Amino acid sequence: MLVENYFPQDTRVANEAGLLTDAGYKVAVIALRKRGQAGRETLNGIEVYRLPTLELFKKTSPANGNRMNLLFVKLKSFLGYFVEYSYFTAACFIVSTYIFVRRGFDVLHAHNPPDTLFLVALPFKLLGKKFVFDQHDLCPELYRSRYSAPEG
Repeated sequence: MLVENYFPQDTRVANEAGLLTDAGYKVAVIALRKRGQAGRETLNGIEVYRLPTLELFKKTSPANGNRMNLLFVKLKSFLGYFVEYSYFTAACFIVSTYIFVRRGFDVLHAHNPPDTLFLVALPFKLLGKKFVFDQHDLCPELYRSRYSAPEG
């Protein structure tokens, strides 16, 4: 399971991973690491691999101000998301490949955001592995709300 969030703090993913483990499946979760959390551990039979959190810029809704300031805030926010999501996607591919070589897997299960995690699954799909995409957030609506973009 791939999730750009903290584990087991993301209860949706923790519950799903726990139920799969209880049903006899071997589950590995790749998630973000919170300060003080182990980089790798086993929790209730679930292998957890945690990646360092990367956040370049604070991503906030643009505050009131002049047009140049608003543009700068939007650009910083966009670059922050782009770098953060690119990093997480690439790191997930590396760790997924490590897990695949070490013990193999049949299913790759990605939780969004980011919507780029399908890229991690592509090589494994070519090897006949299944891919499950779990839509947690409505990304167009999320971006629209953060950047005050009009609908359409």
